[in-house]
Amino acid sequence: MWNFLRPDSKFMLYANKFCDLIALNLMMLIFCIPVFTIGTSITAMHYVLLKILRDELSGGVIRTFWTAFKSNFKQATQLWLIYLPAGVLILWDLLMFHKGLIPLPTVLKYVLIVLGIVWMLSLNWALILQSRYDNPIKATIRNSLLFCLFHPLDTLLISAVLCIPFVLIVFLPQLMPVILICGFGLSGILAAGLYSRIFIRHETEPSSKGES
Repeated sequence: MWNFLRPDSKFMLYANKFCDLIALNLMMLIFCIPVFTIGTSITAMHYVLLKILRDELSGGVIRTFWTAFKSNFKQATQLWLIYLPAGVLILWDLLMFHKGLIPLPTVLKYVLIVLGIVWMLSLNWALILQSRYDNPIKATIRNSLLFCLFHPLDTLLISAVLCIPFVLIVFLPQLMPVILICGFGLSGILAAGLYSRIFIRHETEPSSKGES
């Protein structure tokens, strides 16, 4: 009658994974508090998400997250500090244009919107790739753009899924407590299911972090 409570039951397996996602969600948010560590925190989150998805997590969420955070700190922070000013500039120009403070042609507004979309898609891939592969920063940025180009549908789906918590915060602010507890972890694991398939197709030999 109570077989679903057995440690090896599917219910307990998914319950444990859900608890891992809550812990990961909270760790990611805590480590995002200093703005300059946001990129590293998200990178570490993606590293752990793939481990959870593939049942490769050992040592616990907190320990694995901290290990990934430390190992990616320098390069992921540099990546974030490259993308952050560009994103702020694009957003600032759009706001100024919208308020009529910048007298520029309407076509430029659409150019800025396209640049903003490319910025977001590329940033998502850059941090995901940083969590998985050891590459120079220029190569990571280049590869992020190539992944956007060669996997357009998956790229849009991944970004859409990752944006769900932010959309819910804007349109359903009453869900804020739930989102802060598990929203980013749940959207992240859904996105991991998408980019995991892409990685499997691209990986012809072991070259990922922590797998040698």
